[in-house]
Amino acid sequence: MKKTFWAICLFIGATAFAACSGKTTQENNNEADSVAAAPTVDYAATVEKEIPSIETIDNLVLKFVEVTSNLGHPYGKKNLAHVKNVLQGFDVTDTKGEFFIKAVKNATVQRNEETYEFEGAVVNPDSLGVAIWIFPMGDFYDLVTIAMFDDNIFAAQVKRLEAAGYALENPEEGMADDQGQTYKKKDGKCYWVVYPQKRKMEAHYDFQNCM
Repeated sequence: MKKTFWAICLFIGATAFAACSGKTTQENNNEADSVAAAPTVDYAATVEKEIPSIETIDNLVLKFVEVTSNLGHPYGKKNLAHVKNVLQGFDVTDTKGEFFIKAVKNATVQRNEETYEFEGAVVNPDSLGVAIWIFPMGDFYDLVTIAMFDDNIFAAQVKRLEAAGYALENPEEGMADDQGQTYKKKDGKCYWVVYPQKRKMEAHYDFQNCM
């Protein structure tokens, strides 16, 4: 009787252990399959597809300078048509009374009432968002700003800037949230200011270098 009792106990224990081991193995397999199935995002390719090239933005800034030289201040309806043609795929609008043009994908642009600066915000955080706005810098040129809302997208865009020949002018720059890092290239007609904390970058006309 005792032998039978212990045999039953051993059988139950072995069965339970096998069941637990099987469950753990199955869970591990499911986790491994889940990791293997997770898609790898090619951020460089995404940036190439969704954000205008560095050369495109540079040419946009220089076009504004050309219009300024010939017709006065570049801001205006004719300029809006040019921006729409260049930034295809973006929702481009002329904000009357604000003197700036905005181009957005899953994003918004508006002034910060406290700082009076323009800021971009993503609409749907689960999707790619890009905000571009163009604002006159006095009578010199129009500033083009690109704001992104993902660290990986921003990093890929910075690499793109470097691939276009731009290099960080002063590596010690950008220590504070409101400071930018200046990127220039030899004999370049534009320079860029990058704000890592804000995930945005600005394209400026380098009028001093062009004089």
